[in-house]
Amino acid sequence: MVPILVYLASFIHWGWWIPKWLAALRPIGNVGPFLASNVSLYPYGLLFLLILWRYRSSLKIWMFVQSLVMPYSPIYSLAPVLTLRPPPIWASIVIWIFYLITEKNIAMSLWGFVFPLAFLLVEIWRDEKHRIRKVDREEELAPIVDATVQDHQ
Repeated sequence: MVPILVYLASFIHWGWWIPKWLAALRPIGNVGPFLASNVSLYPYGLLFLLILWRYRSSLKIWMFVQSLVMPYSPIYSLAPVLTLRPPPIWASIVIWIFYLITEKNIAMSLWGFVFPLAFLLVEIWRDEKHRIRKVDREEELAPIVDATVQDHQ
């Protein structure tokens, strides 16, 4: 209840501040290189929320979607999810090279969303592969369970 009251009080005091805040978070113009690590696809990333209906049990998928949906999500915000299952060393090297290059060319940082998007696609692929194996295993065990039930009757 308290956060809601604080949120409403901010509107009373500062007015409709959200569009100005979102505009200030975009890593273009005079914002500076400290925002060059943004990996968000906001507002287009909001479409990724639909994925969560199918993969609601995967924390990693939630975290990757969150990084694409938030107005500002720096690459280092992915650290907790990448500690669950670290990417291959070559992926880490590519990320480092990318951000070394974008230090000089901030406009290229708009392509930072590629990393969480690629990690999201890999995680969805792994989840689907796991689901297929689980279904195959259940189909293999079904005749055994049926035979066991019939034996006991």
